[in-house]
Formats: sequence, C-alpha cells, structure tokens
Amino acid sequence: MGINLFKKEKRNIQILAENYYKTLIFDIMKNQRLLIIILLFIIPANIFSQTVLYHNLRISRTQPFLKSWNVDKKDVDPLHAVETVDAQNRVIEIRIYDGEVLHAPTCIITPIIKYEYKENMIIVHRYELENQYVSNVRCGQGQKTVYYLENGKIIRSVDFIVDFTAFEPNENSSDFYKQYFNEKIKIFEHGQEGKWKEIAGYGYSLRKMNGVNPTK
Repeated sequence: MGINLFKKEKRNIQILAENYYKTLIFDIMKNQRLLIIILLFIIPANIFSQTVLYHNLRISRTQPFLKSWNVDKKDVDPLHAVETVDAQNRVIEIRIYDGEVLHAPTCIITPIIKYEYKENMIIVHRYELENQYVSNVRCGQGQKTVYYLENGKIIRSVDFIVDFTAFEPNENSSDFYKQYFNEKIKIFEHGQEGKWKEIAGYGYSLRKMNGVNPTK
C-alpha cells in the first residue's frame, strides 16, 4: 500500500513538473513573439529593404572619379565609395573611404553625404564625421544644400544653409580675415546658385533618384 502511494505521488509530481515546463516554454515562446512584434514596430520598415553598393574610385588633382561601378565588396580598392539605397531605389547615403577610414580626398567632397527626399525637393547633408556636420566652408560648401526641383527632374533653385558662427571674426582678427569672411558670405548668398548644376555627390551614386539625375 505504501509503495503504491509513493508511486502515485511520484507520478503526480512528474505530471506537475511536465505541466510547469510546458507552461514555461509556452510563456517564453509567447514573449519571443511579443518581442519580435515590438521590434518590427520600432525598427523602420525600409531598413530591411536597403541595398548597399560599392564603387572603386581613382583620385585626380581636384577630386576622386569613378573607376568602376558596383564591385563586389571583396574587390574594393582602398579608395572607394559605399552607396546606400532605400526601398524606392534612391541613394540615401554616400561614404568615401580610404581603406577602412572615412576619407575626404578634397575640400569639395566630404566623407559622408546624406540625402533627404521631399516632394520636388532634395536636401543634402554634409558630414565630416559620424553625425558631425562639416566645420569648414571652403570650396563653396555648406552644411546643407536644398535643391528645389521642377517636375522632379530639373533643378529650379538652390538654397545653401551654412552656420558661420565658428568662423565669425572677432576683435583679434586681422583686416584680411574680416574681408575674407565677408566675401565668403557674399559668395554663399549670391554666387552659388549658378555654380551647382547637379546634385552634390550624385556623381558617386549609381542609383541616384531611382535612375533620375536632376540637372539645372
């Protein structure tokens, strides 16, 4: 009698243990599904459909030029561009590398160029480091450039957004620098619109704006 009772109690314990582990496994799976759903809402949907392309560059006396389009990652030269394309086949970022280091081969080309698209508008952001806008204004560069388009193909006008705060002359600045600063402001205010006849950095993009290369 005692032995049967013991076996019965042992079996009950086994059943309780099995039910516990089944419940535990179900809860874990349920929480995993919940976590996946949360992540899907948090992570931007287009990140799953972005494409990365690699282009080899060659340097000239003024700026880098394309040497070969869309090479395999294992075949990239030390000097190369990395192009990120969104789900709508538009370039959203260009990065210039020398080896594994972000590189600005000239004052015209910044290491990171990001693109923002709105209706009949392309906004170009220039960075010298990750999340750090360019700090110089040489070669007619600003931190941002806004291109207003006509029918999505023709550059109608251009706005240059420049923060000159770090370069403003003070009481210790020379007369030469004060004159240089004032001339630089005039160039940005009046002399740039006719100079830029294409979207900055598009020369290093294979996809551009879904194959469209707006020009003036």
